[in-house]
Amino acid sequence: MKSIYRTTPESKETIEALWKLAKVILDTLDFKDVVTKIVESLLSELNYLKLGYRIIVLVLKDEDDNVLKRVSLSKTSEAEKLLEATTIPFPKMDVPLTALDNLIVKAFNDQKPYYTNNWPDILTPPFSKEESFSYQKLVEVKTSMVYPVIVKGRALGVLIFSLVKTIDDVSQEEKDLIGGFTDIVGLAVQNAQLYTALEDSSKKLENLNKKLRELDIQKDEFVSMAAHELRSPMTAIKGYLSMVLEGDMGDIPDKARGFLADANAINERLIRLVNNMLNVSRIEEGRLVYQLEKINLTRIARTVFDTFRAEADRKGLQISIEIPEKISDEIYVDPDKINEVIANLVSNAVKYTDHGFVKIILSNPLPDWVRVEVADSGPGISKEEQKRLFRKFYRIESTSGKTIGTGLGLYICKLLIEKFNGTIGLDSGDGTGSTFWFELPLARAKERLPESS
Repeated sequence: MKSIYRTTPESKETIEALWKLAKVILDTLDFKDVVTKIVESLLSELNYLKLGYRIIVLVLKDEDDNVLKRVSLSKTSEAEKLLEATTIPFPKMDVPLTALDNLIVKAFNDQKPYYTNNWPDILTPPFSKEESFSYQKLVEVKTSMVYPVIVKGRALGVLIFSLVKTIDDVSQEEKDLIGGFTDIVGLAVQNAQLYTALEDSSKKLENLNKKLRELDIQKDEFVSMAAHELRSPMTAIKGYLSMVLEGDMGDIPDKARGFLADANAINERLIRLVNNMLNVSRIEEGRLVYQLEKINLTRIARTVFDTFRAEADRKGLQISIEIPEKISDEIYVDPDKINEVIANLVSNAVKYTDHGFVKIILSNPLPDWVRVEVADSGPGISKEEQKRLFRKFYRIESTSGKTIGTGLGLYICKLLIEKFNGTIGLDSGDGTGSTFWFELPLARAKERLPESS
């Protein structure tokens, strides 16, 4: 007599069924959804309950513990009855890979299916043989089929199909479909694991970035606080040193005067550092107050030129300024801040150039723009260093191999020029000198904006 649970081979129907299962399982990348659909889809989509399939279990290898771990179970009345009876919770029904007699381990290692009508073959360990037989009798399972889940020649785990019919009643059509089904499962599990790993990495990276941002804020707060605390005593030191050097405290020996002058110069440098740190903090937080007005850039450039002429002469450098007679240079900026930018560029040029020249050049590259260039015949800057030069706290070595400055000057220049809607950059190379430049829109261009908007 033919079993009520038996099918007849229908290859076309098998292909269609597999296609249907693939669409259901591969529709999501969430690992929990995937493993749930794997054990449910065969029963719900193809109604294999009618063919005697009662319990489907997905087992995957746990790389950390070197065990095969049951991760999902079909939601049938038999499965619920089994879970109520077992003495070990489902997530902890692990099978050690050292249990070589267990068919789950055999199917995983040999990468081929195994069939059994005795549950101790798949439940021992973790359960005893007596317990395994009692659970099998409870749910009236006659046969269990264990199929490996394989991707690219590597076993990921196994699928266990427990049926209320004998293996003789399982048609070749069913075996073909289950074989194809496990291939789909392999792809789905691999994709979900990769996606989950990527999500986990993204979350970890996001958390790390959050911590870095918090640390950056804390660092900025500390720098700002430290700068405030340092400025008052250093200003007082500057005053006392000036009084001593100017003779307010009486005559001092020449040798002592030299030491005091050095101390005063160092203190001045520290004050500049503190002011730079405070400026950076204020600019980044939007707290810096700008006194915007129309100015002629030529006047600022000449003032800076006169300031550094004596220092350049002391180093034997030829310093010059080139301004076309009919240049358009009226801009709308904070004059003190633009003075600071040009002074910083000229100071660097004089500092890093041992011989040759320093030039300040003004021009109109476009009708509504003015350009300032500070060119020198110094050692030049490599392309690699140029990429990092305008970053906060980045410093380059001088020709003597020493690192000079605070690494804040050019960063502040960049922030200020961009605040005034300009651009800043440099042209340089090893041994070719450097030309730092910035361009700003003319005041007349800004005045035309409301008319064109």
